[in-house]
Order: sequence, then structure tokens, then C-alpha cells
Amino acid sequence: MMGVPAPMWDRLRAMAAQAQRGRIVDLFADPNRAGDFSARMGGLLFDYSKTSLNRDARAALFALCDAAGLAARRDAMFAGDAVNETESRAVLHTALRDPGGAA
Repeated sequence: MMGVPAPMWDRLRAMAAQAQRGRIVDLFADPNRAGDFSARMGGLLFDYSKTSLNRDARAALFALCDAAGLAARRDAMFAGDAVNETESRAVLHTALRDPGGAA
């Protein structure tokens, strides 16, 4: 990914390899895991506590998103900017989900 230093990817690969050797049940030794690794919005629950993701890996993923400029790219997409670099146009993801019937 452009703009992301190689050591960040290397660190995530190492974390993924370590997670494959671990057991998810062991992560639940943390009594706050279910609450800390889930999110509620609009009556929906997104529970990612039952994955091999740990706090360090989650922090590393967030850091990678920051290094890649994900927030700015997301904001550009919602603003209708031409973020589809291969076709030099805006993407239609947000338009397809617009409940307001806008053009």
C-alpha cells in the first residue's frame, strides 16, 4: 500500500504468524475482551472478540490505517472526489446506499 513503510507490514505479518499459534479462548482471560472488541450502532452488534486479533495487533492495524491516510481517503470518497484512480472518477459506493433517493 502506498505510503505505508515496509516495517509496518513486516510487524503485522509477524503478529499474524504469532496469532496463528495462539488460542482465541486464551484471549478471553481478559474479562473486558467482549466489550472492548465489539461495537454497537443502530441496533447492530459487530463482535470481533472471537477472532485472533489482540490489542497490539489492533493498535498496529490502526497505525497502518493512519500511515496510509485512510481517513482522508474515506472523507474524499464521501465528498464525491475522484478516488477511483484507475478510472479518474468518483466511486459510487455511497450513492448506492443513499436512502434519500438523491440523484
